[in-house]
Amino acid sequence: MTNDEPVTDRRFRRALRTVRDGIARVDPATALLLLAAVATVTLVPIESAIGVQEYGVPVALAFGFTLGHVGCIALAVRRPTLATMFSIASVAALQTLSAESFVDPTPWPWWPVLIVTQAMIGAIVSFRGSLRLSVAFWILSIVVSSLISLPRPEHYESTSVSLVVFAAVCGGVQIIAGALAQWNDIREQLISERRVSNEEYSRRVVAEDRARIARELHDVVAHSLSVITVQASTAAFRHDDISKAAAGEFDEIAAASRQAMREMRDLLGVLRADPDVEQAPQPSLADIPELVEQTRRAGADVDVDVWLAPTELGEVSPVAGLVVYRIAQQALANALRHAPGSRVLVSARIVGASLRLTVENGLGREAARNPEAEGIAGTGMGLINMSERAAGVGGAIEAGPTPDGGFLVDATVPLRASALAEIERT
Repeated sequence: MTNDEPVTDRRFRRALRTVRDGIARVDPATALLLLAAVATVTLVPIESAIGVQEYGVPVALAFGFTLGHVGCIALAVRRPTLATMFSIASVAALQTLSAESFVDPTPWPWWPVLIVTQAMIGAIVSFRGSLRLSVAFWILSIVVSSLISLPRPEHYESTSVSLVVFAAVCGGVQIIAGALAQWNDIREQLISERRVSNEEYSRRVVAEDRARIARELHDVVAHSLSVITVQASTAAFRHDDISKAAAGEFDEIAAASRQAMREMRDLLGVLRADPDVEQAPQPSLADIPELVEQTRRAGADVDVDVWLAPTELGEVSPVAGLVVYRIAQQALANALRHAPGSRVLVSARIVGASLRLTVENGLGREAARNPEAEGIAGTGMGLINMSERAAGVGGAIEAGPTPDGGFLVDATVPLRASALAEIERT
């Protein structure tokens, strides 16, 4: 028995939580409309029957004005001002028609069922409308019914009791509904403020991370690049025995370092959200042959195997071209780092509605001479970055070793890839 109790309690709490969460997700207007539908079906026959049997109202008029009165419950959900006017007019008509048949001690001018219906309308008006409209609804209901009862001075005592009862019941219900409306408004405002606060906190965290990354790049990478640039630029002047070929190599290193420094400054400006930074144009697919040539000048055995015709280049969107360029850049860097001395072939072709880029390298010289030799070990982040770039625009990457011991990167990117795909992904 004791073992079953915790399970029962847990199930009961889960059921209560499900009901509570379901109620919290219900739109107040929808809930009020459902309540209005139930009230209309319930109150129309009751109010019309009492009007006919107890107050002598003609059947057709009783049903018609009752339907208009009870229908104001649903009308108040969407149009509280119209519901106020129509409900008071309907009540005035019903009270006027029942005045001749009124006999003490039957409550009049406010029948008990009229009080219930009018209080429900007043509650919805207070919940959906303004405070001024709520007060006007309550005052006008009392004033109109008081004017209708003035021609019957012999019944002032009973009519006064009816008016006081209506004023107390309707006023109390409207006060409760108004308080609930204020509580709901405050709750929604708190939720909105919390959402804004969370968004601001997220933006602040992102800005702090960007600033931290910018500081690390500036303090570590930028300093190292500066040292490389200075050493490569001054090597020919500091050493007399450097050959022309070696001096040319140093010049290439210095030029590449200066280019990396310029890109680093642009990147730091983006990370720091500097509006004054001058953004360099992004590379495109047409720049890949220059990338290959630059890599070849650095001493690598790299060449373009298959390339696109000038007319085909125009079919590739700028975003797709940038993604493919960055993938080629990363793949070439990986080949030089992990398989030094290998022959690298770059190919690009259009296949259907996609652009296919392949970068394939053979076995490096060191590994060919010594099967146990390896290039510089990597962390795998290069392949991850390439995969994320391709996936961000709806493409895909396949990378892996080839049968002859080399490595192949095969990327497929949609021709019409746009920045929207990256935005939707993030």
